[in-house]
Amino acid sequence: MICDVPFFLLKVCFLPGTLALGATKGFTRKKAEERNLLTPEDLENLKLAEDLAKTCFEMYAVTSTGLAPEIAYFHVELIGPVLVKQDLAEANANVRKRIEYISAE
Repeated sequence: MICDVPFFLLKVCFLPGTLALGATKGFTRKKAEERNLLTPEDLENLKLAEDLAKTCFEMYAVTSTGLAPEIAYFHVELIGPVLVKQDLAEANANVRKRIEYISAE
């Protein structure tokens, strides 16, 4: 299915760490810079990682519960995520599944 509405999946929040580790070859940014390991592409990936991480943080920070939604849709004329109304039963089921998953670890 092709969707022309910009949206953000919570799973994307795993990507910033992956991008940063790949860009720095597993070193801290400071050590990677000291060792001259960062290419222009690595610097772009680090910027993308920072931007995605900030968006992920904001997704949690804007809710009263501190839990981010599984998916957020963006209205292009607005800046940032917009929460879309969700059926209460569906929302409760999603939260229960997430708590069960976390508790099982």
